[in-house]
Amino acid sequence: MSIFDQETKNQIVEIFKHMTDEVRVEAYDKNEETDMVTFLKEICSFSDKLNFVFYEPDSERARELEIERIPGINLTRADGQDLGVRFSGIPAGHEINSLIAGLLELGGSGSQLPEEIEERIANIEGPLDIKVFVTLQCPHCPGAVLKAHKLAMMNPNIKAEMVEAQTFPALSQEYNISAVPKTVFSNGTELLGDQPFERILEAAEGKTV
Repeated sequence: MSIFDQETKNQIVEIFKHMTDEVRVEAYDKNEETDMVTFLKEICSFSDKLNFVFYEPDSERARELEIERIPGINLTRADGQDLGVRFSGIPAGHEINSLIAGLLELGGSGSQLPEEIEERIANIEGPLDIKVFVTLQCPHCPGAVLKAHKLAMMNPNIKAEMVEAQTFPALSQEYNISAVPKTVFSNGTELLGDQPFERILEAAEGKTV
């Protein structure tokens, strides 16, 4: 049984037609019969640019990439080059926008940044880990997730992870998540809300925000 109605499917298919490059969609879960795997397989069926791959949590690939949470998703280039673009939890609800945006970015139809901004991103030394805590009901969360993922796509020293707060309550408690989106940087900076890209970048650079 399809997860998406025909109208929604048609809309996503049209969006994916803008992709020019192939994207590998890696699913990490306990088996291939889970809700997340079913969800991802259907998404990937909407475009021949999307290649679905399944891994168990104890697989060599999961250990190589240090995948800590399942269900989890990792988006890479077609050759499997890891970019640190992670989702922990199912990106359904409003978060499907985060997934689609990430696929479009890697698929060659993403937004362009000014050269000055690209240079600043490239100069972040890292390693830097970014966690964006979200809920599926939050309309403001996808913007925060996309900005963090954009940083990871452009700098190999950065990893950015969407964390669905209700799926991982212990982690949410550890980071004192009481409202979303909340973006937590491993350099000690935290931001609440869907902040402008400049503030996200300054936080990644370790500047006081």
